[in-house]
Amino acid sequence: MLFKRYFSVFKDKENNFYAFKKDENCEEIKLAVVRPTQKIETKSQIIFNKKFKELSESGAMLRPELERIIRERNLWNDDKQQEFEKLTKLILDDEMKLSKGGIKKSEGRKIALEMIKNRAKLLDLQNDKNILDQNTAESQAENEKFNYQTACCTIYADKEDVHFFENYEDYLEKSGMVGIMAAKNLMELLYNTIEIRKQLPEFKFLLKYGFCNDKLQLINEEKQLIDEDGRLINEYGRFINSKGEFIDKDGNLLNQDGTLLVESADFLD
Repeated sequence: MLFKRYFSVFKDKENNFYAFKKDENCEEIKLAVVRPTQKIETKSQIIFNKKFKELSESGAMLRPELERIIRERNLWNDDKQQEFEKLTKLILDDEMKLSKGGIKKSEGRKIALEMIKNRAKLLDLQNDKNILDQNTAESQAENEKFNYQTACCTIYADKEDVHFFENYEDYLEKSGMVGIMAAKNLMELLYNTIEIRKQLPEFKFLLKYGFCNDKLQLINEEKQLIDEDGRLINEYGRFINSKGEFIDKDGNLLNQDGTLLVESADFLD
C-alpha cells in the first residue's frame, strides 16, 4: 500500500500556479500528498456529519429522492435508457472479441480504444444524474470531508513536516491549481483508480501487448507517449515533435503558451 504520492506545480513571478511550466520564469514546486492519519479521518468525519445535518435540516435533496426527481425533470428517460443499454452491449461484445483473440494485435488495439471511448460515453450519458447527485446533502458533505483531508495531507516533498496549506480555511481561500492537483493525487492514493482501471479488459490487453505504460498512457514501440492516432505528446497531452518541441496537430512549431513560433518580418507598404 502506498502512503505517499509526489507531484509538481509551477509558480510564476505573480505567484500564480500552473500544472505545467508556462515559461522559463516559472519555478517548480515539488509537493506530495500522504494518507490521512486517524486524527484527520476522525476530524473529517465530524465535518461530514456537521455538514450533512446542516444541509438535510435546510431541506437539501437526499439521495433516496434522486431517482424520482431525475424522472420528473426528464433528466433520464426511455431514450437515454436505450442508449445506455446499447453502449453496454457494445462494450460487452468487444470484451468478448478480446477474450477470444485470433485477430491482429493492431485490430485488438482498435477494439480496446473503442471500448475506452464507449465507457466515456456511458459516463457522459449519466452526467445529468451525476450533476444532480452533486446537489444532494450526502455528496456536498462528502466533498467537504475530502477537501478537509486534502488540505491536511498536502506537504512539501523535501520538507515532510511542512504543510502547503496552513489550515482548512487557507485551503478554501487559495487552493486553486494546487488544490486541484493535490485532490487528484490524493484521490489516486486513497482509491487507486489506476489499479482499478487496470482490471478492465481493454487495459489488460493494452498493457499485455505494450500499447500503454503502467500509468495507462498510450505509448509507441519506443515507449514514447502518443495519442490515439500515434502522434507524439508530452505528459500533459500537448503535441511535440521528435526533439520535444511543442507543435500543433499539423506539425507547426509552437511557443510554450501555444502561439505559433514563426519569424516575423516588417510589413511592406
